Amino acid sequence: ITATEAFVFELLKKKMKEPATPGKKDAVRGKEQMIHRAVPSRSRKVNAPEEVRPAGRWGTLRETREAFERTRQQTIDFVKLSKEDLRSWHHPHFMLGDMDIYQWTVFIAAHCERHLAQMREVRGEAGFPGN
Repeated sequence: ITATEAFVFELLKKKMKEPATPGKKDAVRGKEQMIHRAVPSRSRKVNAPEEVRPAGRWGTLRETREAFERTRQQTIDFVKLSKEDLRSWHHPHFMLGDMDIYQWTVFIAAHCERHLAQMREVRGEAGFPGN
């Protein structure tokens, strides 16, 4: 979750330094409903791209949580404070296709929901400590 959010946040900042692509607005209109529905769903397994796999990035759970909290706050501040139309820049997701910057922020939240559901599944499995 932390690695993906940090990666996406940097992608969004970089993308907004490029020329806007407002002509793509109609092509992605309404896609956030699909993101809310599809991304959190655990019905389909997805392997994360190499650049967002967390292996060895943080030494402890505390360091991971602190990194997540910093990145989440940066994302929130970015959305709250941006004076730009976040619907005017677009970038493709490897499975969902073209999305505007606003939709990427919706994706970040939905991705977090997906992994929270995954954690609940694992904790509910027989053999999990405490079960």
